[in-house]
Amino acid sequence: MMKTEIEKNMVSGAAVLIVSDIQNSVMFYRDHLGFQIDQIWGEPPGFAIAETPSASVMLKQGVNPDDAKTSLPNAQRIGGVWDVYF
Repeated sequence: MMKTEIEKNMVSGAAVLIVSDIQNSVMFYRDHLGFQIDQIWGEPPGFAIAETPSASVMLKQGVNPDDAKTSLPNAQRIGGVWDVYF
């Protein structure tokens, strides 16, 4: 079977997850799930990328503490945030 152009050029994909507490989320992904987190961006901190050799998850601080508890698309919570990044 021949690969499509997107299959030949796609390197990876990562979900963008809105979290209610970026610091606690970073510690959870690192300490309990074994992800590596090299940097947290922003002042105050608001964005991090959790990675393993085969997976990446982007963690984005929600605008208010209840953001991660309500089932809404990311674009309705924070303008311009993508749900999945390729």
